Amino acid sequence: MIETYLYADWDEPPEEMSFIKQFNDLISELRKSLDLVLLELEEKNKNPADYPLSFYKDIKNIYLLAPALPNVILNYKICIDFGLPIDPVRYVDFNRKDKNHNRYTQREKRLAEQLFKESLFVAKSAYALSPNCLNALSRFCTQLPEIIKESEFTNKKDRYTWQASNPHYIKTLAERIEESIGQPDLIVGAAHGSICPGILLSNFLDCELYFIRYSLFKRNDTQPILSEQDKVFLAKYQQGKVIIFDEDVAKGKTLKEFTTQLAPLFEKAHSASVIRHYLSPFCPDFVGEVFYDG
Repeated sequence: MIETYLYADWDEPPEEMSFIKQFNDLISELRKSLDLVLLELEEKNKNPADYPLSFYKDIKNIYLLAPALPNVILNYKICIDFGLPIDPVRYVDFNRKDKNHNRYTQREKRLAEQLFKESLFVAKSAYALSPNCLNALSRFCTQLPEIIKESEFTNKKDRYTWQASNPHYIKTLAERIEESIGQPDLIVGAAHGSICPGILLSNFLDCELYFIRYSLFKRNDTQPILSEQDKVFLAKYQQGKVIIFDEDVAKGKTLKEFTTQLAPLFEKAHSASVIRHYLSPFCPDFVGEVFYDG
């Protein structure tokens, strides 16, 4: 539903996309924007032209802030899964020598997995502008460890990620997927860039959503960072229809390798991206928009 009220220049990322916020403050800001937007939406049959300018600023704020929830919790979960000191706001360095697989208990790993799923649920509810999203956000906050609440989250402007967050392109991608294979059971996105468009895509398709870190170029990941907990979750969809997703295909190597690694886990797997640059040697099964830039 959020796409109904989103107005932006989708060619260039807005200044608001770049920020540094304490996670607790970020959640408070997200809650405030959700509260104000939901209050406006309570007035039935209201003409969109009658909403104040602040309403549309809050809509954009929700769109930019909600993905931070799974973004941070995914980093936290990875630290727990692989026995690394907790640093929820930075990419994990897998070459660290202080990795200890016995650092955390199985219960702590299960709780981190559940918190990650909760973060996805809250982000999806926020994008849906669900009347229950504030309650979901409050429940999520009660489960957060203090180390996450007090951490600082940094977001940077990224032109390609922003262009791939264009709701029109994402909706086109969803329609093409549904027309071809029907409703998928699961989207598995390559984190972290695909988080924002992945949330909206899963809402359009009304299917489950999950993210696996795979940063081929920025962090030199040699393979998707797949934990035992991830494998258990993905195994539930072995016989389902699964979309393996990245937001943007420039050279295509990331999504190609991501698909190569994950597709064997499922009987019916399809690759998809919001944007494909026409010179890319890799063409996903489904694409929302082809860019013919130089």
